[in-house]
Amino acid sequence: MFLFEEPELYLHPRAQNILFEALSLISERHQTIVTTHSPLFFSADETTTFAKIYKKSVEADQKPIGVCKYVDVSDLTEKDKFQLISFESANHAFFSRHIVLVEGDSELIVFPYLAQLLDPSWDFRSTSTSLIKSSGKGSFQRYRDFFNRFDVEISLIADLDTLLEGFEKLGPSHAAKEIRDDLIAMLDLVIDAENLKLDPSPKLVREEVQRNRFRTKLAELIDARANADNDQVVELLNQIFLFERTKPRLEVLKDHGRADILSKKRELISELRKSGVYILEKGAIEEYYPPAVTGSDKPSKAQSFCTQVSSRQDALALCEQLNVDGQEVAELDVVFGGVFGG
Repeated sequence: MFLFEEPELYLHPRAQNILFEALSLISERHQTIVTTHSPLFFSADETTTFAKIYKKSVEADQKPIGVCKYVDVSDLTEKDKFQLISFESANHAFFSRHIVLVEGDSELIVFPYLAQLLDPSWDFRSTSTSLIKSSGKGSFQRYRDFFNRFDVEISLIADLDTLLEGFEKLGPSHAAKEIRDDLIAMLDLVIDAENLKLDPSPKLVREEVQRNRFRTKLAELIDARANADNDQVVELLNQIFLFERTKPRLEVLKDHGRADILSKKRELISELRKSGVYILEKGAIEEYYPPAVTGSDKPSKAQSFCTQVSSRQDALALCEQLNVDGQEVAELDVVFGGVFGG
């Protein structure tokens, strides 16, 4: 048995990689146990069993106790191992107490700046609260399942369209599902009454055919036709042509002039906050940018935002006021206050 304590000490990162490869070769014939503070000693191929050691407060008047959390990632698919067990993910999984999942690069740039602008104590850099990019709402559930293995608190900040597509990835409660069903019904009533459905143009059809959802529904449709289940065929066709309603639903959802829909939307967003899911009610983070923000791509615009918005007052002017427990609170204060426990 080989036992190594903090083998990364005094080693350049490249040297750490070389040592890790050497230890991996040793582990093929001998049991090898390493204690480390370096994420470079984790690998999707070589390391599948971990023990995370951390301090945990039990009682307010007692010293924190040491906790050993056994982490087994051997059941992950090869794809998930490759995508999830990375330097960044391993670093945050082992050395963060709270992980906030976001969709893209813009959030990684804007949210740390915006949170600290609203309240200096809301600091992603100097606290154990970390931002992780999931590269789209479709990966929320996979990342959440992965980080849950490490006994960390997990929150999500997502765009408004997640209420329409990928909602199940948020891990919603039964109450949230019921509110969403009511909201969708209200949106569809408006779409039908005002004839807002989009024509199935070639572009929309091409986009839909490329979705995994389409392939799943098409397979179900083929089975329903083979079984002569006409009612199921009609239902599945309606689900396949859901793209006719997707964009109109989002536009109606964004319209704050529809008081009943705005109220139901905020009811749903409030219910999701109970489980650590924060939805940006105006849409994507770009919807909050002031007109002066410019840039050729999303990261450039995010950087421009950080130069244009320079005070708490500027930031609060970008969002609406919400009624929280009978008090008027700015939406961004609600989001980041919830993330940081404020």
